[in-house]
Amino acid sequence: MLMQETQAKEGPTATLDRGTHVLVVEDQRVLREALVLLLEDSDDVVVSGTASSAEEALRKINNDLDLVILDISLPGRDGIWLTREIKKRRPNLPVLVLTMHDQSDFVLQALESGVDGYLTKSAGQQEILKAIDSLVGKGSYLQARIAPLVVDALRRRERSRRIRFSDREREIAHCLVNGLSNPEIAQKIRLSVSTVKSDLRSLYSKLEVSTRTEAVAVAVQKGLARKD
Repeated sequence: MLMQETQAKEGPTATLDRGTHVLVVEDQRVLREALVLLLEDSDDVVVSGTASSAEEALRKINNDLDLVILDISLPGRDGIWLTREIKKRRPNLPVLVLTMHDQSDFVLQALESGVDGYLTKSAGQQEILKAIDSLVGKGSYLQARIAPLVVDALRRRERSRRIRFSDREREIAHCLVNGLSNPEIAQKIRLSVSTVKSDLRSLYSKLEVSTRTEAVAVAVQKGLARKD
């Protein structure tokens, strides 16, 4: 596990003539140092460098690297953006996500950005090393608990594509996104408040949400409505 405390110094402790050369990108110092220790405990891995932000990581991408391990949550630009930039510069450089995020939407976004492997920070040393071996061997790796999340996200996306929104539902979604109350929506589109409430229930069902705040977020995400 990565939450162990460590006083280890960061950075490479081996020469560049052996092992799999890895760049570690993690903004939390304790976790970064713990991961460096964990990796360098293996004779097959060399930590060639560390970074605490996406921008710093990009400056350290070079032809000597065999793999990048990164977190999704980083200060400034996130790991999704960083992965896309890495793949522009070195399309064949494997990227392994090691993160606390296990929500299906995060996983799917990461895979679509080009990551080759996905682990949560619950992964132990052996699984991390196994994932590294797989990626360096031109394979891919998903933690066992992650695969069902990908399937779930794809199914929900497919359902979303099949859903059709009426013009009135789109108008109500637009009102929601712009902060109108139910009475204000009713007045704006000339409906009774009870009809607005009924239409909102239908809209919530299609968006697969249960609260007004969630409805606003998902409506914007899906491009159903935008703020004026």
